[in-house]
Amino acid sequence: MRFCEGTPGVRRQIKKKGRTMKLKKFIAISATAALLSTTALADTDPIIEQIVADLTAMGYTRIEISITANGYEVEASGQDGSVEREYDAEGALLYEEIDDDDDDEDDD
Repeated sequence: MRFCEGTPGVRRQIKKKGRTMKLKKFIAISATAALLSTTALADTDPIIEQIVADLTAMGYTRIEISITANGYEVEASGQDGSVEREYDAEGALLYEEIDDDDDDEDDD
């Protein structure tokens, strides 16, 4: 890389650009590491593993789990319908709403 000796502003600009690139790279690496560690924590949570195993055994194929301050909120769906559940922090089922996708209401 060539520097113009007569213009110190150019040298400063190039150094500044290098720092900016290092900072952007650092931020990108940090964000990636944080995302991966959060995903890894969710995968090793025994309560989440049990919830997924139970719902999978019941035939649900799409399972979405949100970790809340008080426990877990779960939405799952499959061929036979969908279910919404809430669990406390220890994994005890607090609430369940099942939609079996039967349109009995429309058969008046």
